[in-house]
Amino acid sequence: MWGLVAMAADLVALFVPVATLIQLVVVVGLLARTKSAHTYRDAVVAGSVASAVGAGIIFFGSLLNTMVVFAGRPEAAQPVAQAVAGVIGTLVTGVVLSAIAAIWLRRA
Repeated sequence: MWGLVAMAADLVALFVPVATLIQLVVVVGLLARTKSAHTYRDAVVAGSVASAVGAGIIFFGSLLNTMVVFAGRPEAAQPVAQAVAGVIGTLVTGVVLSAIAAIWLRRA
């Protein structure tokens, strides 16, 4: 049992870098495919909207998981707070990645 808990703790430390890498690939891929049809502002908005959609999917998936795993328990507030922090982090990262990718793709 404790080995499983230790393994889960190690995976939590990897979640943010892996999630950011996935978001980077999706945003850059989206902007690369549509770069000829968008201005810089449009590219940042498109990347931000894609990140907002991803944040919504992650939040509702996390909320569903919390409602099933922690149903009726007081410790359910912590995973919900983590999910909200994840949404905010995803949105901020999406705007920053979109801005950088739009500049980089415009020069390419």
